[in-house]
Amino acid sequence: MVRYKGKDSILMRYFGFAEVQYGGTPTGVNTTLYLGLVTEFVPLFDPEIKPIYALRSGVNAGLPFALKSRLKNVGCRMTWIQQTTPSVDVQNPYWQHNFLKDPTSSLLHNNFFVEAQIKRDNTDQFWIRLTGLKPNIITIRGSIGEPQLWTAECLGKEMDTATVEACDEQEAEDADPLWMWEDTYIHYDAGAGYNLFPDLTDYEIRIEKHLKANFCFNSSGDLTLTSLEPMEYLATARLTANMVSKAFIDNLLDQINVKLKLMMPDSKYVEMTGGKFRTVEPVLKPEDLIAQRIDYIAKDFTHNF
Repeated sequence: MVRYKGKDSILMRYFGFAEVQYGGTPTGVNTTLYLGLVTEFVPLFDPEIKPIYALRSGVNAGLPFALKSRLKNVGCRMTWIQQTTPSVDVQNPYWQHNFLKDPTSSLLHNNFFVEAQIKRDNTDQFWIRLTGLKPNIITIRGSIGEPQLWTAECLGKEMDTATVEACDEQEAEDADPLWMWEDTYIHYDAGAGYNLFPDLTDYEIRIEKHLKANFCFNSSGDLTLTSLEPMEYLATARLTANMVSKAFIDNLLDQINVKLKLMMPDSKYVEMTGGKFRTVEPVLKPEDLIAQRIDYIAKDFTHNF
């Protein structure tokens, strides 16, 4: 019996598709793409099993007549450490280019295929495949002393397993620099221009798309969704900073418009505009510096991936 481990050979790659090819799988001539240093990958499948009850007699009374799948809910959660220009493919070096907001490339890749190989040896190996993935929630986290972490919680169309890879080639692991905490910082603008956010110790930026899973009647009896439609974008941030003045409390009390801009290597950024502080909570304890926990919500956001 084989007990697979995280230290076995595990290779995860992706490939983007346009909406007209929604749910596609790349062919052998394609090369699947490198995302970054993946630290966690969790494929998700929920068939929504529903017990069917009816009025029954004898030993069957009170028992379900059948267990039926209502819908096939597919998704995954993937977390990775970003690297500079991780991919050399024409779909763009960065996954975020097409999937952080609306597609910005001429190819308009807005959904993607993921394949993960789990391999102990040439005999004990298999692939997990997911199609039609779109990110529903994207989170960017930074903490002192740690690499910057990206997490995408995705919804998708189908999931299956295979004994061979979908493509003949997979991009190799990239050797470019990791994005560490010291490579990133946040600027803020409360009306006087951008300045460095003072004494920031942690940040979490969250982009939500509120994807609508569109299930439709079809002639084949298929339980998978037809499309995933983004409904409402929402950009928020949670920040922790040492208190150096009363400015952020005043911004909350006066409901001042505030812009935040996360700066990253390779001149990349995520900028949130038209926002306000929802809470500013100073934590006063005798044994520590006074930390402010700040919740922020924006009207809009842009990026330059």
